[in-house]
Amino acid sequence: MTPRFPLTGGTLRGVGIVEILVIVASILRFYHGLTVLFLFCATVIERVFATIYISNYETSRSIRISIILRLAVIVISLLFALDVTFGELNSFFQVLRFFQVLRHYFVYCGIIFFVTAPSATVSLYLYFYNRHRLKYVLKRPESYSLSLRYQLIENMRCFRFLQVISTAGVVGIGINTVVLLIPQFSLYFQEDMDARDLCGAAFEILYTTTFLVGIMVCFFTQSVWRDDFIHKLKNFLRRSGATGPIVGMSSAKGIKIAPNDALAH
Repeated sequence: MTPRFPLTGGTLRGVGIVEILVIVASILRFYHGLTVLFLFCATVIERVFATIYISNYETSRSIRISIILRLAVIVISLLFALDVTFGELNSFFQVLRFFQVLRHYFVYCGIIFFVTAPSATVSLYLYFYNRHRLKYVLKRPESYSLSLRYQLIENMRCFRFLQVISTAGVVGIGINTVVLLIPQFSLYFQEDMDARDLCGAAFEILYTTTFLVGIMVCFFTQSVWRDDFIHKLKNFLRRSGATGPIVGMSSAKGIKIAPNDALAH
């Protein structure tokens, strides 16, 4: 995969306002897409610490762990996004010779697989481990502290959330990969440039749709967020209805007025 906007002598040649907007959009799209993947790994790592130090994790955990994990996610995602857009970023990356290898989607997919697969495996193991321990604790709740029970429930909630993210991500990325591989292995599409461009456009659309659907699924699977959204939506619809047209006489015939209200008037 060649970079979309190769650097010439450390600068971009012949780039206008439209091209700059496309460059920024490309960087942001890949950055946010990769952030979701690496944030999944960071969340699993944080839950590992929460499981190991479960008895006093909420009171004695160091905020440095969360800060380091979040900064690592931002830096790694940004480096990958810049490399996809520009290729050779500068002389520092040219010396490393590492990012020159990462210009092919299959290499990216391989790296993503080897990063997320262990995280998904650890997440699945910790889910069943915390579930088994929570069942044991609930049988004798008086023998365990409230903070321990709370942390177990918090771990279970987090792992269920990660399962939803994993399912949405695997389905979406799987469909995108199939669309991307069609012109590579189909003899018919290899000769038809229009079909190859069509598959490329379909991949771009599905790539964006995947993360949009993933965000919506993650949002509506959280009961607190979902209930708050429904509450705000009802209030908005109620206010919109209150500013509507005045009710006609035919519609007002069935309205009953309480005696107290009548006396008040």
